[in-house]
Amino acid sequence: MKFLRNLPAWQSGKKLSLDGLFLFYDPDTDTEYRVTTDQLPMATAAAAPGATDFVPIAATSTHPDFTSQDALNRWLLDRTPTVTQVVQAPAAPAAPTLGQVDDTADTFSFLPNPAYLSFAQYKVNGLPGVSGAVLLDATNSYVSGNRIYVKVPGAVSKGGLAVYVAGSGNVPDGKVLTNQDAFTGEVVTPGDTVT
Repeated sequence: MKFLRNLPAWQSGKKLSLDGLFLFYDPDTDTEYRVTTDQLPMATAAAAPGATDFVPIAATSTHPDFTSQDALNRWLLDRTPTVTQVVQAPAAPAAPTLGQVDDTADTFSFLPNPAYLSFAQYKVNGLPGVSGAVLLDATNSYVSGNRIYVKVPGAVSKGGLAVYVAGSGNVPDGKVLTNQDAFTGEVVTPGDTVT
């Protein structure tokens, strides 16, 4: 037993040879043992096909495969599942329904989209004398019953007037409802004579 204590220690970090003879002393039982290479933990790892040796890394050293932060990042990203987030834009709100042309009263009325009940949530495009789309307000529209009425002060061809939910925030402009009949732009009162 004394000769085992006098043997020099194996160099730390140096690989053990798998074909060497290893001796082990258990001070609790005061017994010496012979250790075969197949009993060494690294023997089974090294014997596995494609296995690599374990290399301990001190807290102050760098791993030999990761010589830079970029190399470590690439290694991590290669092993990280790709996450694809699909963000769908909100759908365009449905068009208002049941549009009615009243050429005598010069109005175009409709039932609002149930999610957008206020006339201030709509735009109209194609009003005579107005360039582009405008929000509905008290000067160009009103509500009566469950219908919204748009004042049409002049001639508009069939399909020339478009009413839709005004886009807001991430909600795009809605689908359009158009007039199915033309506006003549003339107001005829019964009893008047047109010449």
